[in-house]
Amino acid sequence: KYWNVKMEFIIKIAKEIGASLHNINVIERNAVFSQAIRPKDLRLDVSAVETSLGIKMPNLSDEIRSLFRDA
Repeated sequence: KYWNVKMEFIIKIAKEIGASLHNINVIERNAVFSQAIRPKDLRLDVSAVETSLGIKMPNLSDEIRSLFRDA
């Protein structure tokens, strides 16, 4: 499901900074009224870039760690 991707992001950031997750209330996107039209999945498949450039792109956990390490 779409919210799983965003929830995974929030959980990883919370764990990185040592924040509590007990107050998080997960809801489905369609439960919130919004006039903004947004895609349901914002992830990007980087496999073509990795193959073309011959490099491995960092995963979400690596990026979150580097964000707080470099701050």
